[in-house]
Amino acid sequence: MGSHLLSKSSFIRGVQCEKHLYLYKYHYNEMDQLSEMQKAIFKRGTDVGKLAQQLYSGGIDASPKTQFEYDKAVKLTKELLEKKQKVIYEASFKYSDVLAVADIVVNEKSGLKVYEVKSSTSISETYIRDAALQYWVISNCGYKLKDFSIIYINNQYARKGKLDLDELFITESVLKLILPLQKWVEENVTRFKKVLARRSIPVIDIGEHCYDPYTCGFYEYCRKHIPDNSIFDLSGFHLNKKYDLYRSGIIKLE
Repeated sequence: MGSHLLSKSSFIRGVQCEKHLYLYKYHYNEMDQLSEMQKAIFKRGTDVGKLAQQLYSGGIDASPKTQFEYDKAVKLTKELLEKKQKVIYEASFKYSDVLAVADIVVNEKSGLKVYEVKSSTSISETYIRDAALQYWVISNCGYKLKDFSIIYINNQYARKGKLDLDELFITESVLKLILPLQKWVEENVTRFKKVLARRSIPVIDIGEHCYDPYTCGFYEYCRKHIPDNSIFDLSGFHLNKKYDLYRSGIIKLE
C-alpha cells in the first residue's frame, strides 16, 4: 500500500507473527472478512480520533485522499512544518521505507509534541511499541521531539450537560517508556524487511500468538487444516491445554 514497506500497523503485525506480516503485505485477499463488531471497533477508533482533535483546534488535516498517496501526505506534512503550522492532524512521516502517521502533532519552537489517540481506557504494551516506532521514524526524519503522549478515554468521567473533552480524555506522556525501545525498534525493522524480501510465506504454525495482542486477520486462513469437531471445540478447556494437545498430534475429537 503506497510506496512504503512498513507502517506502524504492519510493524505490530510483525511483532505478533512474521507470517501475519507477510500475508498482510502480499496475500491481502486471503484475509478474513471483518465481523460487524470489528467494523464497529474501527469506526469507534476513527470517531474518537476526530473528537480528540478538538483538544488542539485549528489544525490542518494532512491525511492523503487515498491509501496509495502517502508520499503526497509526507510531502505536505513537511511543507506544513516548514511553514510553522502550529497543529497538524494525521501528519505523515517516512524514514527508511517505514511510514508513521501521527494523530496530532503540535509544532512548537522547542520541538514537536506528538499525540496518539486511542479509544481504550488504558495504555497497553502494544500502544507503547506503536509509539516507539513512530518516535523512531519521526526522529530519524530530523525532527526534534519534545514529547510523545497517548490520549485515551477516562472511564471515570460522567457527563453532566455539555461534553467536557478535558475530562473525557486523559493525556499521558510515554516518552520515558519509548526511548529505551529505539534499538529494539531498529532491530525489528531490519528483521521485518528481511521477512518481506523472501519469496515464500514463512512457515509458522498456529499457536497462542494468534490471539496476542489481537486475533490475527488470517485466523481462518491458517486453520484450513483443522477439521470439524476438533480439540479447539472443547468447552471449558484452557486455550494452552488445547494447543498442548494440538502440538502432540491430537487434533480431531474421536
